[in-house]
Amino acid sequence: MYNSRIEIIRATSIANNNMNEQLSLLYKANWEAYRKTVHQFQKLGYEMANIYLLSVSDDYLNANIKVMCLGKETKGWGGEFACEPTIEELQQLYTLYVYSERGNDAAFHRFANWLNSLSPDVSVVPNNIIKIGKKNYSGYNKPVANQLHKQMNLLKEEIAILSPSIIICPTSNLDDYNYPLYDLLGDYEEQVLQQDLFVSERRYEAFPHIPFIMCPHPQGKWNEDMDKVKQIISKYVLEK
Repeated sequence: MYNSRIEIIRATSIANNNMNEQLSLLYKANWEAYRKTVHQFQKLGYEMANIYLLSVSDDYLNANIKVMCLGKETKGWGGEFACEPTIEELQQLYTLYVYSERGNDAAFHRFANWLNSLSPDVSVVPNNIIKIGKKNYSGYNKPVANQLHKQMNLLKEEIAILSPSIIICPTSNLDDYNYPLYDLLGDYEEQVLQQDLFVSERRYEAFPHIPFIMCPHPQGKWNEDMDKVKQIISKYVLEK
């Protein structure tokens, strides 16, 4: 019988596969830079969520169509920890949150779970551009995000390790994606798929073989058109 959710997190098993090993090595190589930045901003009075570290299931490893669902930041991510967690604990938390708790039914994770349900050939890994949001709240602290973006934004390396077939970017504000993706991945070519629904495909210099599909956030002002957006995305994903 578990006494707390922290015990449940620490008892959660991470799939033992090559992608998770590579992710752990990536995070370990950048861990001190993360700790230094967090401690610096904590002294200034900032309250932050924990850093969002990925792990993938064996289903993702073996999937014919690997999908990354790329959001901005996760609301209150990792607020369960009263003390500084380890890399392994954060990957365990991710495993529990994404694969068991299904993202607490947040709109972004409902969308990711819908993508995952399209076909047995599809497996989805949710990710974020901004690795540290506000503690227990939506949004993020810009000084913290800007510093970490300069020091240790790991998105490019995560994409290289996870090798997704397609990356879906649901957003209510493209500006949240434009600068960080351009800065990390270089310039891009864009093809409009459905202009009135704000759906387009981008190909970035760093990964010209991976389509990035920009689309409305399911909780945004276009959510009344989400069924139409989903039809476009479903067709695109299943044709990969």
